[in-house]
Amino acid sequence: MIAIEEIPVERADEFWAIQFQYLVDDGMVVTEEEKAYFSSPGYRGHLETLMRRRPDQLHMIYFVRDGVRIGASQYCTYKTEDGKCFLISFCLYPEHRCQGLGKRCFAALAEHAGAQGARYFELNTHCRRSMRFWESVGFRYNGYDEAGSILLCRPPEERLPLTVTRLADLEDPALGWQLRRLENYLARNAPAQSEREGYILKSMERTAADFSHKFSPMELGSVHLYTAPSSREGFEKEVFADINLSHYPARDLAGVLTDLSKAINSFDINHRNRKKDEVHLNKHAMHLIRLLLTCLDILEKEEIITCREADLPLLMGIRQGEYMQEDGSFRPEFFEILSDLEKRVEYAKENTSLPTESNQDRVEELVMEINEMAIRT
Repeated sequence: MIAIEEIPVERADEFWAIQFQYLVDDGMVVTEEEKAYFSSPGYRGHLETLMRRRPDQLHMIYFVRDGVRIGASQYCTYKTEDGKCFLISFCLYPEHRCQGLGKRCFAALAEHAGAQGARYFELNTHCRRSMRFWESVGFRYNGYDEAGSILLCRPPEERLPLTVTRLADLEDPALGWQLRRLENYLARNAPAQSEREGYILKSMERTAADFSHKFSPMELGSVHLYTAPSSREGFEKEVFADINLSHYPARDLAGVLTDLSKAINSFDINHRNRKKDEVHLNKHAMHLIRLLLTCLDILEKEEIITCREADLPLLMGIRQGEYMQEDGSFRPEFFEILSDLEKRVEYAKENTSLPTESNQDRVEELVMEINEMAIRT
């Protein structure tokens, strides 16, 4: 029998020290930069903040067999959404592998997380070989995330109720909207360092906007981010921060700094998670432009146009690699198109005739009508 041992936040350091060594030994953390980041007090402070978060807390667990810890996992169940349980890590220690214990450990985790409200499971992986194991326990291929990792999903056994969420603001970081995720990924290939730094600033500002939901309250303007000329070699401009906090919890401050660091590190061109073949990258670039064009239609024309015949030459040109250079980066012309569309969307957002609040009752009625039509046909 596989038992689950939950780790309280007071023992998070002990758990993470063992988990970190596993990541190093298994070749998942390779560079000195990665080792420094994942072993830093700031990162550990961020983990503790997530473990204290309610709801949607981070769980750290050991798998125990006959009183011996044989593996470990980290996961987060998003009760505020639809019960998705995202597996951050899952491992068996080397001496316990190839004995059929992996499936038993996941079954124990699924039962344990299910009792806490998990309705289905999702994870990402950089290793195609691991897909065989995950497929054997019910996971299915579900595309790629913005960093090029393979997404796998184990769907719920029951049908989930359909819910509707209004995308209130293009800049809302809590929404995790695909438009911004795609844009952040492509921005790492920005042709000019100063332009790329501008994208990093946007990402950091979106991160900072979510601090009030994750950490202790701080006064408006306590964290001011901006770009300015830099004396750093190879930098024309870089992002600077003015932070004005008094009597602020140190652990929350560590989480703030960790989140800002992650926003910067996500643009690191040499980061191992950035591996993505040209076909996928061109496809994502095309979808980014398509989404911006769709935003313009909604804001300016109050229409959703799915058949984009007029834009087809541009969209297919992007997908077929006409805007990609030989080194895998995008041509300046692509970023000119992207910048122009962003400005138009921002202007349209400020000047649209659409109401600020959606008619939620009408939305629910429309959902019911669509469901009825689907059942009848």
